[in-house]
Amino acid sequence: KGIARFSIRAVKTLLLDDALRPQAVAAGICDVLVQALKHWKTNTSCSCEILASVQTLMWDGSVVNQLVEQGVTPLLLYHLQSPDLEITLLSLATLANLLACCDSL
Repeated sequence: KGIARFSIRAVKTLLLDDALRPQAVAAGICDVLVQALKHWKTNTSCSCEILASVQTLMWDGSVVNQLVEQGVTPLLLYHLQSPDLEITLLSLATLANLLACCDSL
């Protein structure tokens, strides 16, 4: 769990770099993050890091459609019900980013 958490944190750092984000998207990071969120959805610390990475990726409006196609929306709705406040807030912020781009979906 610790290795997974720190790996996702490294992915988030990679996604913060505007120059590297397009390469990560082209390499399939959207699918990787959605699959990771499905796999670790019951683990609070891993889910937190993955949701932060998804939120970071959604800053790029052109990527939102890919994440929606991969099935991120039901996972975000699932995490809204989490008893952990940080996970709930990250899910809510990510859904807000998604809704801000919904006119282009």
